[in-house]
Amino acid sequence: MHGFVRILVGGMLAMAMTNAIRGDENRIVVSEEYVVLSNLEWVEFEVIVPSGIYEVWVTSGGNDTRQCARLSIDGGEPVLIIDEREPAKGLPPREREKVSVRQLVGVVSLKRGKHFFKVQHAGEAGFSVAFGLERIELLRTKDIAGKNVIKVGSQRKPSPRAKEPWESKEFIPAPKWWQKEEVYAGYYDKLSDGALKRIKDKGLRVVVIGCDEIARGELRHWANVAHELGLKVLPYVSFHTWRWRFSAEEGKERLADAALVSSFKFAQRHRGELRWLEYWALADHPEWMLLNAEGKTVSPFSPDYQAGSMREPCINAEGVVDACLSLVKLLMDEGADGIFVDNVHPTEVCYGEKFGLHKHLHPDWTNATAYKELLRQVRALVKRYGKEKIVMLNSGSPQKRFAGVGDSLMWESFLFDGSDEPKMRFEQVLGAKRYWDSYIKAGGTIAVLSYVGGTTSEEKKQNAFYAYACAKLCGFHFSDWFSADGTGAEVLYRIRLGKPLGDVEVREGVYLMKFVNGFVVVNPEGDGQPKETVAKIPSRTLSFAVPSHWREVVDMYDGTIIPVKVGKVTISIPAMSGRVFVSK
Repeated sequence: MHGFVRILVGGMLAMAMTNAIRGDENRIVVSEEYVVLSNLEWVEFEVIVPSGIYEVWVTSGGNDTRQCARLSIDGGEPVLIIDEREPAKGLPPREREKVSVRQLVGVVSLKRGKHFFKVQHAGEAGFSVAFGLERIELLRTKDIAGKNVIKVGSQRKPSPRAKEPWESKEFIPAPKWWQKEEVYAGYYDKLSDGALKRIKDKGLRVVVIGCDEIARGELRHWANVAHELGLKVLPYVSFHTWRWRFSAEEGKERLADAALVSSFKFAQRHRGELRWLEYWALADHPEWMLLNAEGKTVSPFSPDYQAGSMREPCINAEGVVDACLSLVKLLMDEGADGIFVDNVHPTEVCYGEKFGLHKHLHPDWTNATAYKELLRQVRALVKRYGKEKIVMLNSGSPQKRFAGVGDSLMWESFLFDGSDEPKMRFEQVLGAKRYWDSYIKAGGTIAVLSYVGGTTSEEKKQNAFYAYACAKLCGFHFSDWFSADGTGAEVLYRIRLGKPLGDVEVREGVYLMKFVNGFVVVNPEGDGQPKETVAKIPSRTLSFAVPSHWREVVDMYDGTIIPVKVGKVTISIPAMSGRVFVSK
């Protein structure tokens, strides 16, 4: 599914937001800051209103599937907000994501003064794992006939905010070298001396490698080659997507393609070898499989994914954690600089014990709890090989519940998922910055991965620079996994801007952030409009002060050198663009 671009993600934590926007007496905007809630998360808004009866309107978006949340006022009885995506039916997923749904939730009678609006991800079965909240509005009314009446509670002060994971004493920040590293790479093609040298020559220093026969089968060799080049390698593992069949015919599933058939044969040949644990573990240990409430095995992603040959293990079953840790130890013993854990989105509950398939080692733990504890042990094991080793976790988008058990949270498909237009709005980028800023300052890292698309090489280059500049505004590490390689955007791999010299500045609608070695600018004008419309918007020109020792800056997009005059620089940037400038 094309899900949310998640800004608020993770466990059951609270965030209070005050100073909500006040409108006139007939229309009051409680909130219009985009947030995304998941895993029963909630957000709270404070607003001051005149006495009256109001319709409560909620606008939601950012998803292509049904989504559901609960809304309560002053701690009163919550009402459901169900977004069925009716206005978007018939559209492809990417287009459905862009459609907002505005609906009347009910009417409420409010006394003059301060009130608290709380919206919580509902966690209802059959709905999306996340809810995108765009706006809450109050419209004064006298007509309440046939409308749902929302009951008001007695809450008179903000709800207490739970500590974020990175605010606890147990939080371990990422190593300093990784905090300072600004870009990284992913490479799943066949490894060779030449491939690793090309990665190094592009200016990259950290690379995630796949789990194929070459990469994992000869890890010690490739780790040595990488280290001689000054590269660090993070091999791929998954504790979520494991094979349980070795042919498409076993389950009479759809016919697998040639590459998958080859993978089946490979798995069969290496059955029982620890190095290839994910390939054969469930075939040899069917008792390890996770069962849902109906007693059925759970297929990661779609039911026919990998021709139906994949299933999810129960992390709480005896032997699973030991097997996972043994695999990690093997990879670290062979010279890995850390581990890349993919598919970090475990099913919440396993019913394997209920149906007699296995016993749970920790009866009071959910599968998700066991999975998180496994990650904690994985990180502790990796750190035994050196505090500079790292663990990167990919849950599709960063989830704060995993912030304390990894050195880096990946945000896959940040802005681009192969499409030629951004899949998220710029206001969502700003929301991500606001939310993750305290995590970054605490020593955590977000590693974005933008699959840059475009109908031409120039469009791909434009999109890569936009994604990079947005990532830098947020303090995130950037990678496109070479999706824009060969367009001129590969210059981004070499740039190291250093520490920020302050926060984001906004000048004439353009967003600017300065660093020790340069600055980035983003012009979001035209965001959400068709490309044809954006192309007609004039570029914006702005002047601003830069550090006194700078003499000129280089526009890394086209190599233009711009002089610094009287301590100021003047630059021009097109609509819906990002640019990077390096000082000289």
